[in-house]
Amino acid sequence: MQSLGMRAAAALMLIAPLLSDCASKQEDQCYSRTARPECPPGTPARIESDYRRDLANIDDERCRAAGEVGSAAYLKCRSDLHRDRAPPEEGEPLLR
Repeated sequence: MQSLGMRAAAALMLIAPLLSDCASKQEDQCYSRTARPECPPGTPARIESDYRRDLANIDDERCRAAGEVGSAAYLKCRSDLHRDRAPPEEGEPLLR
């Protein structure tokens, strides 16, 4: 009969490779340029996430200065910012 400690060690040996594979995949994702707020600070994915969050906050403040939330001026401001930041359509010049 195996002791509880032996069974726990055996279970850990079976689970450890699975956990390390998960961790390495997440680490790989943190070094991509895709925004991921759950990544550690300083990684490219976290920097991108922080940048997008900061930019969204700046846009909101900018448009709130143009008009109250929901007003025509606010909605036009948000629409203009969204249009200006959208990637160009195929064949469209890079600068508008």
